[in-house]
Amino acid sequence: NFIKEIEIVLNWFRFVGADDLSDLERLGVVIEASVSSFESIYGHKDRSLEFTQSKSNLQLTYREARALFISLFTALDNAFKYSAHNSPVTLSHLSGTDHDAILIHNSPATPFDHPNKFAESERSKWTEENSKLNTDEGGSGLYKIHSLLTSASAGFNFDIDVASQKFTTIIRLQYEYFSNRR
Repeated sequence: NFIKEIEIVLNWFRFVGADDLSDLERLGVVIEASVSSFESIYGHKDRSLEFTQSKSNLQLTYREARALFISLFTALDNAFKYSAHNSPVTLSHLSGTDHDAILIHNSPATPFDHPNKFAESERSKWTEENSKLNTDEGGSGLYKIHSLLTSASAGFNFDIDVASQKFTTIIRLQYEYFSNRR
């Protein structure tokens, strides 16, 4: 059962005082756990996941780690579900001067005729009025990712970039919200 598998991994992040800022998890561990869990639950069925990671000193509370884990898992699921079968999905973690970024790229199975309209249409749903999309089945999960991240911390920034032949999920972690946590 999918929910049971996810809860097992999330329990790994849970520890005594998980709501206390003194109990933190490294960003790299959360990213690796998301990728490993996705691979172990779904495998790729002859599909390729290319994963690169930068070193980062960012540390997350349990609430932030949980939101990021579920968001990455959902984004990977979307990327494989909606991509061309013969193209790889890439997850890249990059460290910048004021933020870390996690990018998930895939080539859509059907190219977007109007990529900007698609992106704007999706972003327009990221409002409180659409909160039912958090629990509705059958959607792409983009609202769910947006909602989870923005509810967990103002330091998360979620966006998408859409081109005719490429879809990118972008999650940024602004250093000012995640630094000085030792």
